[in-house]
Amino acid sequence: MYSQNFKTYLLSTENPNIGIGGKNTHLLLLERGFQHIGLQYLTIYPSEVLFSNDSPIKQFKRMIKYKDRAALLSPIFRHIYALYDSITPEIQKISTPPTVIFHCHDVLTLSMVNRYFPMQQCVKILTVHGYYTQEIIDDSLLEKSIAIKKYYNSCMNIEKDAVYASDHIIAVDSRIKDYLINKFSYKPSNISIFQNATDTDTFCPVTYDLKKKLRYKYAHKNDDIIIFVPRRLVPKNGVEYAIKAIQMIKQPYVKLVIAGDGLLRKELEGISNGDDRIIFLGEVPHNQIVDYYQLSDIILVPSITSNDIQEATSLSMLEGMACGKTVICSDIGGMQEVLKNSKAGFLVPEKNPESIANIIQDIILNPELEKYGKIARSYVMEHHSYISYAKRLEDLYHSTMKTKGLL
Repeated sequence: MYSQNFKTYLLSTENPNIGIGGKNTHLLLLERGFQHIGLQYLTIYPSEVLFSNDSPIKQFKRMIKYKDRAALLSPIFRHIYALYDSITPEIQKISTPPTVIFHCHDVLTLSMVNRYFPMQQCVKILTVHGYYTQEIIDDSLLEKSIAIKKYYNSCMNIEKDAVYASDHIIAVDSRIKDYLINKFSYKPSNISIFQNATDTDTFCPVTYDLKKKLRYKYAHKNDDIIIFVPRRLVPKNGVEYAIKAIQMIKQPYVKLVIAGDGLLRKELEGISNGDDRIIFLGEVPHNQIVDYYQLSDIILVPSITSNDIQEATSLSMLEGMACGKTVICSDIGGMQEVLKNSKAGFLVPEKNPESIANIIQDIILNPELEKYGKIARSYVMEHHSYISYAKRLEDLYHSTMKTKGLL
């Protein structure tokens, strides 16, 4: 353990204490890891969940303040400028001790930090969880905008400025590292790959009796085969292919349980065509979702490449593995890296419901394939512990300070 002669801030445009999703889960785990190893830190998150539905007067004032009509016309920029108003006052309050580490978990917070702390004695670490500009488009926030090209370029400028201002970048898989190098010509030696960690304490195997109790609690039959899909309903998550796969399986006891909401909800319900084996739960709080992992038989992550975005080291996959479940994932991105290395689950071609259906049938007919769940649990315990992740991050903080001549 190092002596701590620096101040560490964790920053994000999402508040993990009031929001749900993969990045929020990651932040909460990181805080727990820091607490475990004794690394002191402070957080700067939005004080509330911010939406772009402020009053027209407030939107007009932001347009004047930021000298950008997008603050009035574009939903995404209304949201961005609301985040600026929430987060930058907290950044401005920071006094400067000998060394400050700003660990930003999105490009927007790093761009805010760089505006007020461009000096040498600061260390700016950026974790890149995905593809900022492309993901905005994939979530359809800019799809209907008349000035989509302008807004795309503005988002890309935010992304580019944050990358260039970073002293070191953490990519969550090798594809994101390649993206940073190829898109921004960022120095490869200043990029580290840290695949996501998971909560192996909460997400853990359960006994058969507890599994039965959980099924009773949520009104599922003990003899059902439950396929769990913990996915937001957006294009890149490929939920339609899970639905189509289940429709190819004729056994009435095979159920698909989908946890998540999003802009594709109505479309996916239409594709389901009233099949009562397909259950849409909507959003499920993260402190409850573990029950669904534990009562399920198979975890399915059917992500696809969308707007050149691929799933990174999927937390849904890792949480399923930590619960000792058989996982089926698309053969893309960080999921491909983990499952090829661990041999702890099944990879299927993306957008291929036939392959998904065939694997599910094989698992149903061959109980010995459940051994993959045990392999998965062991692999996650060894390679994706949140405590070891926090220790690696502390090492990175020190090596980056040393590189900048601050140690």
